[in-house]
Amino acid sequence: MSKKMLIGRPKYDDITIHLHYWGSAIISYAKKRAVDFCDLPESKCNRKSDIGHITKLDPKFVVFHSHGDERTIYGHKTNSEEEVLIRAGENEDILKGRVVYSISCASSKILGRACSAQAFIGYKEDFIFYYMPTRLARPSTDRVAKPCLESTTQIPLAIIKGNSVENAVGKAKSFYINHIRQQIGSKELEAPYILQALIDNFHNLEVIGDEKAVF
Repeated sequence: MSKKMLIGRPKYDDITIHLHYWGSAIISYAKKRAVDFCDLPESKCNRKSDIGHITKLDPKFVVFHSHGDERTIYGHKTNSEEEVLIRAGENEDILKGRVVYSISCASSKILGRACSAQAFIGYKEDFIFYYMPTRLARPSTDRVAKPCLESTTQIPLAIIKGNSVENAVGKAKSFYINHIRQQIGSKELEAPYILQALIDNFHNLEVIGDEKAVF
């Protein structure tokens, strides 16, 4: 298995607009580190491209910035339906032996345990963040979305840098804690909602498999 990475980041609703933007930060960092990567943005994040590129490129590190559920990671939405990329009981073996980071809601609960990844990093319940509808055209200026998304993005950044899965998750949790402290002292109207999202995400973040795995 080669030292390559793949990232899927659809973009078709308010949630994926933000995930797509934060996925760009991962790509920018991968470029700085001279990592060989495959980016599947927007409509390119479909089952055919995803499975085809994983099979052809054999990436060690796979990142999903998309919707999901306990059994499924979804791609772009076409014809009013989200395309299934990976589903437990269908094609989860495509992730076998890889380091996988999935922000998709609850995807570690069943899929993460079924796919035989070397390490599957994800959330056992929904990944939650709030956002400002007025900032959809410029997600970088969304102070409400930033605390949760900045925290979880530390995972792929740290793994690209060469950290173990365990250390990468530790860095993300440190960011969660720092943001939790900031929200506790904040007088912004949104602070209680952001705080609850941060706490939930902190507790729901988990690793299935080898915590010592590296990229």
